[in-house]
Amino acid sequence: MVRVVFFDDAFRAAFKHAEALCSDAKHKIKEIVLVIPAMANLKGSTSLASFLGAEATKALNKGETAVLSGVPVTLKTERTLSGLTPNTLVICAYASQSMMDKVDGFGQVAGVIALPFAKDVINGWMTSWSPLVEGKQPRQTISAAADGVVLQAMKGLTATAGVATSVLHNSDKERVDRTLRILRRKDHTLDAMALRAWAVGNGWAPKAADELEKLASRIAGLKNKPTLDRLDQAEQLYAFWVEKASK
Repeated sequence: MVRVVFFDDAFRAAFKHAEALCSDAKHKIKEIVLVIPAMANLKGSTSLASFLGAEATKALNKGETAVLSGVPVTLKTERTLSGLTPNTLVICAYASQSMMDKVDGFGQVAGVIALPFAKDVINGWMTSWSPLVEGKQPRQTISAAADGVVLQAMKGLTATAGVATSVLHNSDKERVDRTLRILRRKDHTLDAMALRAWAVGNGWAPKAADELEKLASRIAGLKNKPTLDRLDQAEQLYAFWVEKASK
């Protein structure tokens, strides 16, 4: 799956990249969905409308289809976005973090091209996926994987908790809370944003990752080491993470 970011309203470069992806049969792209925050973003003299031209803009505004390299292009707003498939290339214009989270929530697509409305507004998404920047080098990010023990704990949560659903059930939330408490008691740093980014990049639904971030932030901010029951079991689980991290 291809993920790319273009800055500064670089619509020409972004759509040229989209055209190249559509022309490459290995990506199996059958449709392009152009996502904008609201319909106002495609009216008047916006940079996107200027790039697309009057004919395509008129068609998209009317709910009709435009064409790029023989591939149909449809328009959705962040609110109306639905029905993405593994054959969909998504172009997110004036992208925000909430827009990118919504796209991530649909699961596998052929590719995502993001054009954020400002430099730092989709940092969470970029940290999760390390996309190509301007179609070239991947962005270097700091990952939760920097701490091997934390990584093993996160992998364990991903395998045992219901993290692919939008909201963590109580039992799953308790498992997450306990895992974070164990790590905090053992003096591991809990970087809430990095943990969320890792989670989204490894199969967690964005809203479930949000809950992880909130719990991690709260537990990391405790003045004293957190309380924990079943200490013997906690020690055994922690020893398991340490052993896995050492291999």
